[in-house]
Amino acid sequence: MRILEHREKPFPEDLERRSSAILNVVNTEFKSLTLLHLDGVPTEEGEIRRRVRETVGRGTYLPLGGAFGAYCHHTLFPIGAVAEETVCHETLEGSVVGYTLTDAGRKYGQPIAAFSLDWAIDHNRSLFEVLGVTASSGNSRSPLNRIKILKRLKKGPARVSELSRLLYGSAKETPKKTPNRFRKNKIGSPQRHLEELERIGFIETTHCGEVVGPMVVYSWIDGGKPEETKPVKTYARLPKRIAEELRRLGTTNLEELEATLRIRRSLISMILSNLERRGLVEKEGGTSTAHLLGPGREFLDLYLTRVEKALSDGICLRTMTKRLEGDFKRENIQKAIELYKKVSPQINRRPSEKTQEEIIDLLRGNPGLRPSEIRSQMGLEGAGIYLSRLVKLGKLRKERHCKAVRYYINK
Repeated sequence: MRILEHREKPFPEDLERRSSAILNVVNTEFKSLTLLHLDGVPTEEGEIRRRVRETVGRGTYLPLGGAFGAYCHHTLFPIGAVAEETVCHETLEGSVVGYTLTDAGRKYGQPIAAFSLDWAIDHNRSLFEVLGVTASSGNSRSPLNRIKILKRLKKGPARVSELSRLLYGSAKETPKKTPNRFRKNKIGSPQRHLEELERIGFIETTHCGEVVGPMVVYSWIDGGKPEETKPVKTYARLPKRIAEELRRLGTTNLEELEATLRIRRSLISMILSNLERRGLVEKEGGTSTAHLLGPGREFLDLYLTRVEKALSDGICLRTMTKRLEGDFKRENIQKAIELYKKVSPQINRRPSEKTQEEIIDLLRGNPGLRPSEIRSQMGLEGAGIYLSRLVKLGKLRKERHCKAVRYYINK
C-alpha cells in the first residue's frame, strides 16, 4: 500500500469548539462505533463496516458501507478526529480513500465514544434523542445548541425569546441563506429543540396564555435595526414599517399598533412573531417558559461534565481511556444499535401515502390537534410537510385559533 496524499485538519483548541466537535460525533451510536473501529492504518469504508459486523455479529442491522465513509468524511474528518488518505494498492488499479485515526481521535475521540456508548446503554436512550441531528442551517449545530439550552436552564427558568437570542443572537448574525430542507423541518428552531427535550423528559415548558390584545406587549430590542428585517411571506415592506413603529413606541401592544398603522391585528401578530424569532422583538405575556427537570440536570452533571473534563485533560480522560482496555460485550453494542435504530429518521422513514392515512386516522379521533401534537403522538419528523400536502389535496383544513393552528378533517 502506498499513500499518495494525506489530509488532516486540526482538532479545536478551546473547550466549546472541542465539545461541539465531539458532540457531533457521539450524537449517533453508529458514528461512535465507526471511530472505535479505526486505527493507524488507512481503512476504506467497506472494511470499516466489515470490522463493525465482526463486532456485532450477524442479524444486527448495519447501514451500507457508504454510510461509514460518510460518517468519516462529513463528521470525523472535519473535526480532526481522523485523517483522509488517498492510497494505492499494489494489486488494484487506481486509488481509494482510507481513514486513519489522528492523535486527537485516539486521545479524545475513542475514549469519549466508548463512554457515550456506555451512557446510552445504561440509560436505555440513544444520544440522538438528546442531541439531535448534526444537519443545521446555522453556524452551530443541534447538539451544541441543545447543550446551550440545558446549561442556561440549569441556572433557572428562561423564556423562549431569551433562548432564541442565546442560540442565534441578533438578526444580523442569522445566516442569510437557509436551505429549504431546514426551513421546512425547522431543525434549527429553538422551539423545536425545546419540544424534543420536553418529549424525553429533560425539560418542561409552561405557557402563559394566548396572544390576545393588550394583555401581550412587544418591545423593540436595543441594537436591532428595522432595515435588517426581511420579507415575511408575500409582505416585503410591511415588516420594516412595523419594526420602525415599534422602535418609535418602545413598548406597545397589538391594539395600539392596529390603531396607529391601520393594519389588521392578525397580520401584525404574524409579522411580530417572525421578528421575535429573529431576535429583534421581545414579547411579554402569552409566552412560554422552559424549566430544567431532573433527567436533564443528571445528563449535564453525569455525562456532559465528564466529557468536558476529558476534553480538558482531566482525570476523567484517564478513566475513559482505561475503559478502552476492556471488552465491549456484543449484546451491549447490539443494544446500542437498537436504541438508535428506534429513533433514527433515516432508518424509520415512512411511506408517504401510509403516513397521510395515519394522520387522517389520528385527526378523526382527535380533531383540532396542533402540528406539534401530531408530531409528538406519531413520532413523526417533518409533520408539517404531510399536513400541507393534505390541505392542498382538500383532505384536511387548518384553522387558526389566536396563535395556534389546528387541523381538522374535511367532511
